[in-house]
Amino acid sequence: LKSGADITARFLNNIAESFDEPFLAFFTLGHIIMAVFFKDFIKIGVPTLILFGESATGKSTIQKSGLFIFAEPRNAIISGGSTLRSTEYIASKYNAMIICVDDLKSSTLQSSNFTELIKSSYHGTVRTRMTNFGKDVENIQFCSPMVFSTNEKIPNLKEVNNRLNIVEMFGKNFKPEKFKYFETDEDNVKELSLILPEVLKFEINKVKEIYNDTLKTLEDNVKDTQKRVVNNIAYAYTGVKLLFNIAGIERGELDTKLIEYAQAQAKKYDEVQDVVDKVLA
Repeated sequence: LKSGADITARFLNNIAESFDEPFLAFFTLGHIIMAVFFKDFIKIGVPTLILFGESATGKSTIQKSGLFIFAEPRNAIISGGSTLRSTEYIASKYNAMIICVDDLKSSTLQSSNFTELIKSSYHGTVRTRMTNFGKDVENIQFCSPMVFSTNEKIPNLKEVNNRLNIVEMFGKNFKPEKFKYFETDEDNVKELSLILPEVLKFEINKVKEIYNDTLKTLEDNVKDTQKRVVNNIAYAYTGVKLLFNIAGIERGELDTKLIEYAQAQAKKYDEVQDVVDKVLA
């Protein structure tokens, strides 16, 4: 009895009520729903999302809210204690659906396997492995993107950071008493799955047009940084535009927030030392 557009509008308005600075929550959701277009963007490059910050800042809450749109949250959330190989395997079994790893540990983040996973997932590089008893070789191919949440230090490597969208959530920004889409709010949570059919109505040519317009805006306003950094941000913000389009709500100051966020991320990226810098230092 309710339309996907009405539910999307209520959802976005509730996020605006529940976060003092809702831009990062919208950005996270935009990144998550872009999983639907994974195979269409993999040649351009699909970044991994990392939610980084303190406890009780809304990281896991907004992550799960995005998963409720796909109606399979429990099957798609993996413990941060899981191995990265198992995460990669899950991402090869689900098609165009975000794979979430909650509370990633420091030892995992700082490992060479994490660097390898982020780099290979960006363009969906296929990995091969031997099957049991060496009878055959099978391909492990990425079919879905990933999102991690952590309060541990993120690797300070350019080859990792330029394949990530990093959302930093600190301070008392989140007001849980106003949020209506916790896992215990079953009726509200179920309604969110009606957003997915609305996302699927967008033809890929329209989605790429929105992406290209966003990318141009960022390139005009964020100078002298690697293109991959602005590509990653344009990718996620395309999802934000789709959600607001579905809801029929004007984005208002969000476009300004986008440029501010992109400029800040580019500055942080440019301050990261590359391998040559570290050797010389």
